[in-house]
Formats: sequence, C-alpha cells, structure tokens
Amino acid sequence: MGYKLTPLAVWGYVVAVTIVQMVLVSYQSLSSSLLNPVIIVLAFSEAALIVMFGLQIWYEKPFIILAVASAFFTALAITLALGSIAH
Repeated sequence: MGYKLTPLAVWGYVVAVTIVQMVLVSYQSLSSSLLNPVIIVLAFSEAALIVMFGLQIWYEKPFIILAVASAFFTALAITLALGSIAH
C-alpha cells in the first residue's frame, strides 16, 4: 500500500465534518428523528479516523482493521438500537 494518510488530511476531514455537523444542527433542515443518527454517524466516523490515525491502527494488518471496524459498527448498532427503544 503506497498510500499514506497525512496529518493534514486527517485535520481537513475533522474540520470538514465539524462544519457539516454545525450546519446541520444550526439550520435543522432535517427532522429530529433523521438528524440525530446522521450526527452520530458523522461523529463516529470522525472519532474512528482519529483513533485509527493516532494509534496508527491505519497501518496494521487487514485483520486488525476488520476487527476494529466490526467493533465500531457493533457499538454504532447498539447505540442506535438503544436510542430507538427510548422512543
């Protein structure tokens, strides 16, 4: 894999996602039931990228990446399921 993720690319993604989140929340163009999962997915993707880059999981073997991604999506599914139970 000749592709390396640079700190500037990670920073740019974090800034872009933060701006998108701020715009979505400030204008509230989506209904609340749709807005919350969108914000959660954006926040989780941002956090996952920071963890993968900061802990250098990005450069690990594919099996480790698959395990981390599986844990991430399992946590996301549980969070969304618990959120739907509350309503």
